[in-house]
Amino acid sequence: MRKLEQGTTKPSTKHIWSKQGRVWNQLLHKGLTGLGYRQSKIYPCLYYRSVLDTINYIDVCIIVSKKSSVLQEAIVEISKKFEITEESEVDEYLG
Repeated sequence: MRKLEQGTTKPSTKHIWSKQGRVWNQLLHKGLTGLGYRQSKIYPCLYYRSVLDTINYIDVCIIVSKKSSVLQEAIVEISKKFEITEESEVDEYLG
């Protein structure tokens, strides 16, 4: 810890970075559950809502649905809460 002028301490950079993943996960969880998604009790990176699933790994979110209209609605809805980009089809991402 580094001392600041008024006797407060500042965490080291390593400490700050170690907390970033948890902060992002909490923000994502709050955002998705606020949109009606439920988190899987078995796989915490999986959120689902009716015919729509989202799989999250760090800052990558894969959204899948059998209905393209539902998928597009989800993308619009999530983009209102988070800055997102559409990268590619899931088979291109997973290989």
